[in-house]
Amino acid sequence: MSEENIRKVHFSPLEKAVPNPYIGFTSYQRFRGEPLFADIVVRPEGNMTETERTECYPVSSEAALLKEGESGFYPDTQVAYIRILWKDFEPQRKQYHFDLIAGILQKAKEHKETVMLRLMPHSTRASDDVPEWLKRVIPCPERPEGKRVKDSPLDSLWLRYFGEAIEALGNAFDGDPTLDVVDVSITGAWGEGHRVADYPKETLCALADSYARAFPNTRLIGQVAAPWLCNYLNDIHPCGWRGDGTGEPKHMNLIYPAAADAMPDLWKKAPISFESYWWLGEWERHGWDIDEIIEKTLSWHISTFNGKSFPIPERWRGKIEYWLSKMGYHFVLSEAAYPSKIAAGESTRITLIVLNRGVAPIYNELPLRLTLRGAGGEYLFDTSVDVREWLPGEHTVTFEIALPYKMKAGKYEAAITLSGEDTPVVRWENEEAEGAFLPIGSIEIAEATNNFFVETRKQYLCTFLHEFGYSTEAVTALTDAFDAIFGRAEGVRLYEDIRAHFIKAPDDRYTYLIEASDKIAETCRLSPCTVYLVVLMLLSDSSKVVYAERGVSEEMWRNNMRDLKFNADNCFLVKGIYGVIGSPRWYERFLAATRFTFGKLQFETGCLGREYEKDGLILSPDETVIYIHIPRTGESLYPADVDAACRAACDYYRTKFGLTKIVFACHSWLLYPENKRILSETSNLYSFISRFDIVDVEEDTTHKELWRLFDMDYTGDADALPQDTSLRRAYVKRLKENKPLGLALGVWLYKVSE
Repeated sequence: MSEENIRKVHFSPLEKAVPNPYIGFTSYQRFRGEPLFADIVVRPEGNMTETERTECYPVSSEAALLKEGESGFYPDTQVAYIRILWKDFEPQRKQYHFDLIAGILQKAKEHKETVMLRLMPHSTRASDDVPEWLKRVIPCPERPEGKRVKDSPLDSLWLRYFGEAIEALGNAFDGDPTLDVVDVSITGAWGEGHRVADYPKETLCALADSYARAFPNTRLIGQVAAPWLCNYLNDIHPCGWRGDGTGEPKHMNLIYPAAADAMPDLWKKAPISFESYWWLGEWERHGWDIDEIIEKTLSWHISTFNGKSFPIPERWRGKIEYWLSKMGYHFVLSEAAYPSKIAAGESTRITLIVLNRGVAPIYNELPLRLTLRGAGGEYLFDTSVDVREWLPGEHTVTFEIALPYKMKAGKYEAAITLSGEDTPVVRWENEEAEGAFLPIGSIEIAEATNNFFVETRKQYLCTFLHEFGYSTEAVTALTDAFDAIFGRAEGVRLYEDIRAHFIKAPDDRYTYLIEASDKIAETCRLSPCTVYLVVLMLLSDSSKVVYAERGVSEEMWRNNMRDLKFNADNCFLVKGIYGVIGSPRWYERFLAATRFTFGKLQFETGCLGREYEKDGLILSPDETVIYIHIPRTGESLYPADVDAACRAACDYYRTKFGLTKIVFACHSWLLYPENKRILSETSNLYSFISRFDIVDVEEDTTHKELWRLFDMDYTGDADALPQDTSLRRAYVKRLKENKPLGLALGVWLYKVSE
């Protein structure tokens, strides 16, 4: 795409924020547009309020509602904060009132709101206690006379039963797009953590585990009373936090600052929410500084605020509007760069400069989409951009779209949107925005010719083959395969579908790649492994955009793409044709910029799947380790090569991913313990194996990987295998004696000084 063909357009921000989903004020036990609760004065005696009848859903009919003409206002909201009692959800042991939850979600959907839900163990009133069936099992305290807050049972058994209710709730409703956030209840009235220190940590952790298991697809927020528990939960499931006493001086000056220091980065992956102490009318009567409250909550990255659906003093309207203009995410498009003209059948890159002028990211996985409307109708393109990465500040994002080969020529208007089929629409805060759409300009689409499309793809393939030093024989074989594929209309169509799947990045893109490549191979009478190689080479161009989006250098892209040549040469050695030996799925992490090459080794993160302990380090099964892969390049792997590659990988993962301890793992036939007995202690392979503690061994009865040692497929005839090295001779002997061969998993606790 030439620089002369690039059009850059600048955009104007709106002065005021626009209402958007998932952020801002919440309705409380109410839904959007329903009457507010009537403002009342706190009863001075006994630190009591008259709001208890509003604290559990459904709200008592005795609750006073604001009458028409009475003063005060409340911002529009797209989030409903609903609290229900455990006893209402589980009136009998293991008999759950799912209809109650379904009704809440349906009402919210009708009012165009998402739901932040809390299942409370109990409230404060006698009528809002734990389930009656629990009282028959363990002692349950009553509310003390004249006190505001009652205790939870001291017997931790109730936390186990409560966790079971949470899991039942999650099994039924996790993943419902209307249920956006679940508020994690712990101990005390409302589940907000009263006397949480009285309970064993392991019991509270078990409750947190229940939430993580129950809601893998739903955002969680924990209680400010237990920062350590929020951090524990965040290690297994992104978890934000909420403060339930906003405005009150002790909370603002002591409790919240300490919590924010204890949980400094939780806001980057999960929302932070606050709830009013009393309500804003009481703030005014107590003379609390609303400006200071606003600025402090913004510094703690607030996304939502529960003002309890009580009226706000009218004179504070401007301050509330300012608060809302910063709360959560606020996306402004600053600039777009795109081609002014492009031919159908081509892929093109579009660059956006986006400013998030809020104090938090969006936490919902919404697709950034490009729409083209014009003479040939409307075309919708999903991009691979992850908008959850747009933290406060400016972001430059580049994405690629593949235009259909048969797209009608003419002028098309391009627009971007942030929304999915079953998710709310996020509106851009730009003057140019038209509802959900933000027009970015017009693009002239030229009619494609088969020759043009084929020539551009072939030119890229030839450049790729030359850049990575493929042999003359390989170049001839692979360009001949290209001609066979693209010489047929069906081959062009299938490749175009593969490319569209790859750029759109759905979960099934490699399944489709294999299925469509197999059809191409059948149609064009080619080996599937050759088609896989040609297709992957062509897709490598699109993967450059993925590397740029992830902040990975083009040099790293080149290092990774060399694996295609290693594979092609091995395929020729073993099968006599150039292609991919093994599954194309191996290249998924190369093309996605999540596997990296340093020197003669390849590295990617993963989990060990088992506990490991050494030198005082205890590694949990789900803790991150760095897996090492050894590409078969035909070169010797000297110990110095291993040291250099691992040092480079250590530096990279510590710098880019923030890993503080480096543990390497390797799962390979090379680590099979029998190899050390066979090999000389001075050999390079013996040295490599010796770096690892072998933690698991498995037998391999299929022998499908023997080509890696013998440079040929094993057909069952051991005598047909070459026996020119001691390792090869030893393996042939074991095959003849029907002794097992296998693979092993090794762990290497790497010391940075190595």
